[in-house]
Amino acid sequence: MKTLTVIGLGYICLPTAVVFARRINEYVPRHTEGIIVKALRSTGLDVKDAKVAILGAAYKGGINDTRESPTKYIVRELLEKEQE
Repeated sequence: MKTLTVIGLGYICLPTAVVFARRINEYVPRHTEGIIVKALRSTGLDVKDAKVAILGAAYKGGINDTRESPTKYIVRELLEKEQE
């Protein structure tokens, strides 16, 4: 297995760990959207009948940049479910 040494930080980063972290980061928005839908349905609401507030859409704290925000996926999926 090939490893990548990060000079100056004092640790070794395995490429497989980076791939695994990417998969987790890609999964979390889908999981969050599922939690929202499940919570709505558990209270008897359908997505199209509910109002959901999305707070903190920026990718990192203290910035206004939403270009890479996973929140976009969540909002898009909720809007698609609203059309169903």
